[in-house]
Amino acid sequence: MAGSKDKSKGVEVAFEILEEEIDIAINELSERIAQLSKQQEFDKAKALIDVGRKVKEYKEKVMALKREWREIFEQEEIGNETSETSIQKSDDGLFNSESVELGMKKAKERLKKGLRTPEEEYIIPILESLIELGGKAKIGQVLKRVYEKMKVKLTWYDMQKLPSSGDIRWENTAQWVRFYLVRQGFLSKDSPRGVWEITDKGREYYRLRTNQSEKIFLGEENQDV
Repeated sequence: MAGSKDKSKGVEVAFEILEEEIDIAINELSERIAQLSKQQEFDKAKALIDVGRKVKEYKEKVMALKREWREIFEQEEIGNETSETSIQKSDDGLFNSESVELGMKKAKERLKKGLRTPEEEYIIPILESLIELGGKAKIGQVLKRVYEKMKVKLTWYDMQKLPSSGDIRWENTAQWVRFYLVRQGFLSKDSPRGVWEITDKGREYYRLRTNQSEKIFLGEENQDV
């Protein structure tokens, strides 16, 4: 039987597509807000800014759900009983296998050669880059350093441009992770526009995470001796 992580891929693909569609909606909103501002229709622009804020909060919930989905399959193995139940449901006609396969085929075609690197992989590189840069830096400086730390992990898909905005996918993901880190209190919400700044809470989180990794490594090393 295939591993549980393999079985979770279908839903992860769906989450990836949903996130990308939300990105497209956000970019379209941003363009519309810019147009309304140029036309001095500030009330309409303000209303769309509120919509944009809600959409960003919605995407954060989607990202959290994807993390939760991945954690389920990291912690639990799917038993034969679950597999047999799924087959039975298909036989009963509750699921249309052909439509599911067609949907998955379309999803995989849209995602080309692979899923983007998970958001969790960006957290430590972002925090570490900011610490190395003296605690705060402009976006370009941070992303350049994050790329150097993550380039061995980034996939072909990560390196492609978003069709809606032309932004590189991994850079777009990094900026969403920055939004998440601000909400968690790890990055400052009051830093100047275009500047990322780590907080004391972010430094402490980085210290705990890296110390934990070192302890795990040392523990494994000692067991081998």
